[in-house]
Amino acid sequence: MNPNTGHLIADMDDPDTQSKLMRKLSEYERIPANLAQEAVRKLRGEPEAQVNLMSRTPLAVWAKKKRLEKIAAKSRRRNRK
Repeated sequence: MNPNTGHLIADMDDPDTQSKLMRKLSEYERIPANLAQEAVRKLRGEPEAQVNLMSRTPLAVWAKKKRLEKIAAKSRRRNRK
């Protein structure tokens, strides 16, 4: 799942998915095991789905946490200088 956009894909290791996303694959993060069932429910058998990042679903909360971690890390790097 891309925490910035909410784009959820079924299999990051699939060659078709890798060729389709090419350079953007680095922006995607693996869903933790405790949210795997929620991701499967959201996908409903489809290869891709969109998660509403404004909602309070577990996937949206996880994505927000990832975004905030990235912002905090960037801030710490900036403050070290």
